[in-house]
Amino acid sequence: MASRDSGRRSGPCRSPLLQGCRCRRSRRYRRHVPEARQLDAARRDHAPGLFGDARYLPARRLDHQASRLRGRHRPAPDVIVMRAPLSCARATFGVAIALLAFTLSAGAQGQNAPLVRGLDHVPIGVRDLEQAQADFARLGFAIKPGRAHANGIRNAHIKFRNGTEIELITASTAQDSLSARYVEFLRIGEGPVLLGLYAPDLPALPAQLSARNVPSAPGIGVPLSLTGRHDWIFFDRRQNSPTDRDAHFAHANGASELAAVWIAASPADRSLLRDLGGETVSEIRCSPFAAQAAVLRLGEGEIVLVPLDEKAGHPTQILALTVFVQNLRLARQVIGTRAFKPAAECAADSLWIDPTSAHGLWLELRERPVHRP
Repeated sequence: MASRDSGRRSGPCRSPLLQGCRCRRSRRYRRHVPEARQLDAARRDHAPGLFGDARYLPARRLDHQASRLRGRHRPAPDVIVMRAPLSCARATFGVAIALLAFTLSAGAQGQNAPLVRGLDHVPIGVRDLEQAQADFARLGFAIKPGRAHANGIRNAHIKFRNGTEIELITASTAQDSLSARYVEFLRIGEGPVLLGLYAPDLPALPAQLSARNVPSAPGIGVPLSLTGRHDWIFFDRRQNSPTDRDAHFAHANGASELAAVWIAASPADRSLLRDLGGETVSEIRCSPFAAQAAVLRLGEGEIVLVPLDEKAGHPTQILALTVFVQNLRLARQVIGTRAFKPAAECAADSLWIDPTSAHGLWLELRERPVHRP
């Protein structure tokens, strides 16, 4: 049986130097290894792919046709001796395993990643657009005028710097399915009509929804909408218009962000919204609705889920919006007597505006929480 490498002189080293592997035999044997083979080993390690006529190693300026090594106890000074810590096969196998683990990890993260990051905008159906603009201006909001669209829709905007928005919409005639929806809705009442969610990767979203058995299709005026029973949910990209001006974000009540949407949710609604992403927690919320609520925390914003029977008296399942303000005292001074607290002992940081003053929706103004490190 051949002895293990102990530094003594032994038989020929069978480790293939041409593959850059480590020779575990005695140092004495290295003087018998042709210099050409050692140069090939160095060349392959430092410049992979150099074969055939590529026989020049610039780093040492040695030619492939050099004579055999001379010297009794050590290699010539110009000889490069490879000392890889692992054999070639083990090193290659380790790299392959690492790449496989990285690929599987990335795939798992992609499958578990939320499909939506936050809220985008909520369209509010109003019968008289000019009156609605005046009413929301009295509540301290800056209004950006919209325009008349070819399908009979006219709109105006309440915009925030993070890209979220409350959109005021009216429709006089039904020119397509979207305008027909608003016309039909306004026959019943006013208030939130649709829920827009912010999806950063819109091109990948249809396939991701299909993998979860959630039907969707391109929408009118928006990139993508759900179909079927959840056709009141759509996805957008938080559009920032080149016509936006600082005055459009200068809200007198200190409003800074659309922070939450309140929904009267069925079990199917809750399951769908959880699939779209976020963490659901149970909380006590002071509001005109049931105190116990399930809060779906998205990366940027919240969806507050209350019992479905809270929908009574509302034309849609979207019951309320929460807007962050910088200073609640300032907001109260601007709003005056239009606001009230449903439970003063637990709502010191928020106030509510009733639907008669906000065109069919409950509107909460909540002081932005201070996050301390």
